[in-house]
Amino acid sequence: MPEIDKNHKYFETQEPNENVLRVVRRHWVVYMPSIVAPVLVYVISISFFIFIYHTFSSHEVIQALSAAVLSVFLLFITLFAYANWLVNYLNMQVITDSHVVDIDQMNLFSRKISELDLQEIQDVSATKKGIFQSFLNYGDVVIQTAGEMENFTFDMIPEPDQLARDVMLIRDQYGRDQRRYDANVVGYQVREQSANQGLNQNQQTSVLNQSSLGARQTGVQAPNPDIRQTDADDSSRPSGES
Repeated sequence: MPEIDKNHKYFETQEPNENVLRVVRRHWVVYMPSIVAPVLVYVISISFFIFIYHTFSSHEVIQALSAAVLSVFLLFITLFAYANWLVNYLNMQVITDSHVVDIDQMNLFSRKISELDLQEIQDVSATKKGIFQSFLNYGDVVIQTAGEMENFTFDMIPEPDQLARDVMLIRDQYGRDQRRYDANVVGYQVREQSANQGLNQNQQTSVLNQSSLGARQTGVQAPNPDIRQTDADDSSRPSGES
């Protein structure tokens, strides 16, 4: 498992508080053509140069020209092999505490980044094809997404079964944390609403108390809604009634 650098930003949209949990790169088998092919080219090229050097041992110009051509050719092969290795190395999958990110390095100057929220993961499956993949323990991991979103496929991944289990565990933990967060938000809103209602009641009581105090200080009786109701009832009676 590659070591995770906590201070490194693996993709452009990574949030400052987003924790990287897994960084997955392709199996070492993918890098073998980038290593074996240049070595074979080196051996063949050097062998051919030695043959030319001994064949034209009396022609210093041909020897010098052959050495120059060989040097330029080997330099080109080295740069090509390094570029191919680098493209494969920069292909990675990053799993954080909220996202799954697939980084596809097309070439040295182009790459594609796809992001998936953990809550959108429906299922994760791992496959190994053939004896070779089973023996070396590598294969493909497919993440099935919700709705019409395209599935995420990680090919040539080491320990695909373990990665599939880890993704499901991280998704389940994210779901539990999200439900706990939602419950805390709802509880906070309820407490805030109750506090606001209590504050409004206290404000109404304070206004009534201030009104009564002002009336006593000026010698005017504070209005009493019960008295007004009684006066209204008396005025509505006929004059003959007592």
